[in-house]
Amino acid sequence: MIIFFDIDDTLVDHGSAVRAAVEALHCTVAVNISLEKFFLAWTDALARQFGRYLAGEISYEEQRRARVRETIDPTLSDKAADQIFSMYLANYEANWSLFPDVGPCLERLASYRLVSFQTGKPYSND
Repeated sequence: MIIFFDIDDTLVDHGSAVRAAVEALHCTVAVNISLEKFFLAWTDALARQFGRYLAGEISYEEQRRARVRETIDPTLSDKAADQIFSMYLANYEANWSLFPDVGPCLERLASYRLVSFQTGKPYSND
């Protein structure tokens, strides 16, 4: 038997982590729009720019910078955009949490061999 899990919003509460990271970013950068408008602008930019990345139009780093520029300031240098995105990413990662049912689910699957989808190697929780 093979069981696949998506991480974002299946195992990890991605939506809450994004919301918390965007709130922290909104408090840090000087933008003159409400938090809700800023959040919508950020998520819209994510959809647009990540789509461009998936289409091969821009690199992974460029889509990050484009999101920051589109949402905060189109005149930012690469270095400034990278710094702002790093603030977002640090807050995003700091707010990762598993959904309450993940632990019990994985415990019930403990007798099965879990393999990393990315590496194809057995998962180890050591």
